[in-house]
Amino acid sequence: MAGERLRFDGWIAGVGTASGTRLVVGHWPRSPFGAFSDVMVEHPDGVRVLLAPSARIAEFVAATYRFDRIQVVPVAVTGTRTLWRVEAGPLSLRLRAGRPSALGRLLSAVPAPLVRSPHWAALCDVPARLLLPGVRTLGRAGPG
Repeated sequence: MAGERLRFDGWIAGVGTASGTRLVVGHWPRSPFGAFSDVMVEHPDGVRVLLAPSARIAEFVAATYRFDRIQVVPVAVTGTRTLWRVEAGPLSLRLRAGRPSALGRLLSAVPAPLVRSPHWAALCDVPARLLLPGVRTLGRAGPG
C-alpha cells in the first residue's frame, strides 16, 4: 500500500476534557481494510495511546501518527452521526456532536462526489488554512 492513494470514507470526532485528556475517534465504514474504528487517547502528560481493533490496523495507523503505546482491543462505535457510543478496551465514551457552524452548513451542501475529489481538496486548502489555523485539506500522511 506504500505510495498509493488510499480512500477512507467515514467520520472523525475529537473531544477534550477539563483535566487535559484529548480523544480522537475515527469511524471508517469504508476503507482499504474494511469497516473499522480506532481511538487516539492523549493523556494530560502527553502520552499518546492508540486503541486499534487489529495488529494490521495498528501498524498502519502507527506508521502515520506517533504513539507512545499501542493496544489492540475490540473497538466499537455505534449510534448516529450526532450521538456516538464508543467502546474500546478500557475506554467507554459517549459524545454528542454540536450543531454545525455556518461554514459546516455551507460545506454540507457540496455534493459527495465533489467532496471526495482531490481537486476539491486542493481548491479548499488555502481558504481552510486562512480561516481555520492548523487545518489542512491536502497533503500526505505519515511516510507516504
